[in-house]
Amino acid sequence: MKSLLSTLLLCGAAAFASAQTSVSDYVPGAVENGVVYFLPKTALQVDIEIEKKTYKPGEFARYGERYLGLKDVVAEGGTEWTMKKISLKQRGVPDKEKAYFIKYKDNTSAVLVSLSEEGILQAINTRPQTKDRREREDMGGGRESVKKTDVQQYMTQEILMANSTAKKAELIANEIYSIRESRNLFLRGEADNMPGDNESLTIILSKLDEQEKALTELFTGTVEVEDITYTVDVIPEGNLDAEPIFRFSKAFGVVDSDDLCGEPVYMTVEGADIIPEPAEVEEKKKSNKYEGVIYNIPGMAHVSLFTKDATLIERDVMIAQFGTTEVLTNNLFNKKTATKVLFDDSNGGLVRIERE
Repeated sequence: MKSLLSTLLLCGAAAFASAQTSVSDYVPGAVENGVVYFLPKTALQVDIEIEKKTYKPGEFARYGERYLGLKDVVAEGGTEWTMKKISLKQRGVPDKEKAYFIKYKDNTSAVLVSLSEEGILQAINTRPQTKDRREREDMGGGRESVKKTDVQQYMTQEILMANSTAKKAELIANEIYSIRESRNLFLRGEADNMPGDNESLTIILSKLDEQEKALTELFTGTVEVEDITYTVDVIPEGNLDAEPIFRFSKAFGVVDSDDLCGEPVYMTVEGADIIPEPAEVEEKKKSNKYEGVIYNIPGMAHVSLFTKDATLIERDVMIAQFGTTEVLTNNLFNKKTATKVLFDDSNGGLVRIERE
């Protein structure tokens, strides 16, 4: 995720002379000579990978067996959805109740603050980790789209002029047999106009295959396959007990959790009791002043996703809402120390802290 790098440097070298990092609750309109950051809430992001098959019957489907001996044809149009894979990850969303302002003061080393695009604190005096994260609600992908072929370019004038559906089907079938015969002649090296090199022969055979496929699909019909990924976000404020988060239907795919046309997929979140904040932090909240940088200590939760027939995912995760906040004291950022701090922007917890 692209980071917004907020650098609070007002006087060049004077930025490292002796004072404390001043942090307070954010009041809209009061930002001056500082940077505002949010601590995150943890969203449980459920990615559902779906395969969508669209069936389209051929124009001459009822003549497929009579003229070509075809038994497996698409007789009726429709759509079929299959849930191929479901995955769970955590991502951070700004907690609007945990917005803080770091005020620039002379002689503090806490001057380089990295924020996410949404303003979540990611790092101090270092660069944040990069993450490969797919955050989408409805995105096709995975399969290359197939270019449609204009089948009429492969029809003879006799076919196009045929005055009945049955006659046209018969003539198209004859054309298919003619294409197959031509291909066999080229493969045996008996065609009247054999090319002089293998590359040209490959091109001719490929064109014949393309023609046969396009004409045959007028009898067999087509099945178009598309891969789609849906995303459902759940932001638990407490324990969840078998909460339906979406439903799945073979006829309609992913539908809302209250749409009875699909079978529900449930989520259970079981965590320890929410940890109370330390008394000193509570005391500082009353005055809106903190002696350092506020960060999250997330709590552990057990998350499971399941249907009535099977468990899909079961995992322990760290969730910001199930934890509390703490303060990185000012002595980590005095003029003698260039402390580097890395946070997990999915839950606001400490990942790494280095003192130099």
